[in-house]
Amino acid sequence: MSNFTHLIFGENLFSGLTVNTYNIAIINMAIIFSRQYLRELGDFISGLPLKFKIFCAIFIVTTNVAGTTPFLRLIFENFYIIEIWKISLLADIYFILSMSYIFFVTIRFAYNAKSKFEYYLSPLITTLLIPFGYTISWFLVCMGGEFGYSIGVGLPYSDGNLGSFIMPISAEREMEHFSAVLFGYNGLWIPAIVTAIMIFTSVPEPEPAS
Repeated sequence: MSNFTHLIFGENLFSGLTVNTYNIAIINMAIIFSRQYLRELGDFISGLPLKFKIFCAIFIVTTNVAGTTPFLRLIFENFYIIEIWKISLLADIYFILSMSYIFFVTIRFAYNAKSKFEYYLSPLITTLLIPFGYTISWFLVCMGGEFGYSIGVGLPYSDGNLGSFIMPISAEREMEHFSAVLFGYNGLWIPAIVTAIMIFTSVPEPEPAS
């Protein structure tokens, strides 16, 4: 079966179904979190060369930079890209797991591509999935942090207390500025470009159909 949905979700989940490649609208989140898909993705990851695990770590750092300081001039101002890791242990764990998942879903998409169109489209999968990761991660950060002010918007900060870092909910939590997560969406192009470089240099193009 050659279709866009098969590329992301695998052969078995959509046996007998046909989805037009050019009628792409929504990725079915229920399916990509199914046990069967997770098992298949785990098998896929275990068979990848070590360099893709290194690429995944680079991708996580990239999404951190893109989400907290999406404008290049801000990367070395305020250093919120470091501060955000000190706020909530639960948010850190979720961010690492969700971004790893997104990365390998995208790599699997590229490997399963049946045409050059699908192959070169693959990095855009990150821009579809990363907002889900950002939003939940930022919610956990807001729930676990103190309130501060930086780069023109109100942001959660760490109080430097280990107990506050471990506890998922802070007594000083501030949800009023949860909408600041939209600021991070401006940086979605950064991980897409980084992923494109990784895919186009390490994942072979699909062979033309005979």
